[in-house]
This record gives sequence, C-alpha cells and structure tokens, in this order.
Amino acid sequence: MVEKTSQKYGLPPGALVFVGEEEDQLAMCQVVRFDQNHFEVLQTTDLEEALAYSETELPTWLNLQGMPSAAQMEVLGQRFGIHPLVLEDILDAGHPAKLQPEFNNLFLILKIFSHLGEEVVQENFNLILNKKLLLTIHNSREDYFSLIRERLKIRRNRIQEIGLGYLFFALIDLLLDRQSLLLDWLEEAITDLDEALFEQFEGDLLEEIHSFKKLVLQLHRHLRPLKEISLALIRADSPMLNAKVSPFLHDLVDHADHLTETLNGQREALINLQAQYLALTNQRMNEIMKVLTMMGSIFIPLTFLAGVYGMNFRYMPELQWEYGYFWALGIMATTALSVWAFFKSRRWL
Repeated sequence: MVEKTSQKYGLPPGALVFVGEEEDQLAMCQVVRFDQNHFEVLQTTDLEEALAYSETELPTWLNLQGMPSAAQMEVLGQRFGIHPLVLEDILDAGHPAKLQPEFNNLFLILKIFSHLGEEVVQENFNLILNKKLLLTIHNSREDYFSLIRERLKIRRNRIQEIGLGYLFFALIDLLLDRQSLLLDWLEEAITDLDEALFEQFEGDLLEEIHSFKKLVLQLHRHLRPLKEISLALIRADSPMLNAKVSPFLHDLVDHADHLTETLNGQREALINLQAQYLALTNQRMNEIMKVLTMMGSIFIPLTFLAGVYGMNFRYMPELQWEYGYFWALGIMATTALSVWAFFKSRRWL
C-alpha cells in the first residue's frame, strides 16, 4: 500500500502515472464499426492504426486489451476529449469501482474477478461511453468480449438497432455473468470443504477455510458498489442511455442484488464451517483426553498395589508366600477389569 502511494506522491492531479504492482502493455486493439446494415472489425497491435480506423460516422467500439502507456493514454485523451482525471483513474490499478458522468462521456470502472487455473485474479475494466464511441480498456488475459462481437455479426440484432447505449449495457451484463460463474465455482468449493470436514478431518482444512473467507470478503468489498452503480445508471440523465436502454438497466440491479446475496450466503457458510472445524477439534481433543483419563484411572490402582508391594520392609508376610506373586497379579487384573466394566456400564467406553 505504501509502495502504491509513493508512486504518485507529490504529483499534481491528473498526472498520468501507472499505479500498481505490474504494468501491462497494450497487447491488442479491436475496432468494431456497426449500424443496422453494417458490421466491420479491425484487429491490430498498432494504436495509431486503430485510432485512424475509429474516425467514422458509424457507431464505433474501440476495445483495448492491456494497459496503454502514459503517452498512449494522453493521445486517447486528446483524440476523444477525455478528462485527465479520468485517464489518471484508468492508470490506477487499485482504484475502486465507480460511475462518473464526465462532460459528454459516461465513465465506469469495474473490478472483475476470474478463476484461471488454480488462482483467482482481479481484472480491471474501464468503459467510456459517448454519443459516437464506446471505449473499453482492460487488463484481462482472456478475450471475454468475443461473445459480444459474435452477437454483432448477426444482422439486425438488438445492439445494432438500439446502439452504443445497449452495447454499454451488454458489456456490463457479460462481466456480471463472469462473476456469477466465479461464485458458482466458489459454491462448489465450499460444498467440497463441508464434505471433507466430516469425511477426512485434516489440519490444513482450517487454512483453506480461512483462504476462501478472505477471498469472499475481498469479492464482497469490490462487488458491493455494483448495485449503487446500477441504480446510478438508471438515474443518470445521459443522452447515451435512452428510453430503449432503461428497462435493461433495471436487470443490472437484480443481477447485482443476486451477486451480493450469494456472497453474503457464502460468507455465512464459511463462518459456520470455521465454527464446525473448531468444534470438531475440541471434540477430538475431548475424545483423546477421555481415553487418556480412563487409562490413568485403570492404572492408578495398579500403581498403588505395585507401590505397596514394592516397599522394602523386612516383615511383609505376602513376600514370603509361595503364591504371593501370582496373587498380586490376580488382584491387579481383577481391579483393572472391574474399572473397565464400570466404565462400560456407564457407557463411557
């Protein structure tokens, strides 16, 4: 946290400096131009070529995969009239999710989590919408938006008919669907933990429960603003979100509610799992202590008898008796069996 703060310490507002652990390079530019009768797409690694292709009267979607450099961000700001403070927020990898109506643009930051292999990674998605352009900048390793481009290839689809406002909604809806997939995986993982807790009680289960609990808290912190953002989109008096888009924005509120409720349920489940683990640990410890206590209870009288006959007095009649040794062993065995039978009758064994 100190390192991230120091990257911007002393700089004026709007200074274009990347803030984060690792700066991604701009890997791919995709430009989609469309209307009800056209669909054209350009894929290139050259930002200047993508910007030149974006100069059209058709509604245009410019998708940048990877983080542009500070110089490239400055070019984007000048070309599309994006305020330096917005560009500064895009370069800040730790900036929380937010919606900001900015002059003629609508600016949105989303924090999305994905399950890739054995790890859960955080991905930053930035969306800027104006009347003629939708700009998306993200550091995702996968091309999630390919599904939207496939939908655009279908002639006279809803995106083509309504325009960039509906495309803006469609991208947000797709990203929230990604969160639902992650929560489904998390639900299965918690169920597996619950079963493992009773089938094979192991010490590393508590570490796994704690790890999932931290993940759920992190998800809850970043996804909690989604409902407020969705409501703000509905209330936004923006010409880009017309009456045809408004009904779909209400669906985002329901989607955000579902994500939050699911996370709350998973957090409660993990808290219960942690409590069950501690209860089972105490139960196992009590079982061990019970066994040790019973063993001690059986051997205490035997130790007493052995101590009595182990005293070095000269006159102890039993020591001179021919059958004294076997008699002492018999008393010990009878005592041990009597104690065992008593425990058994009380159902302590």
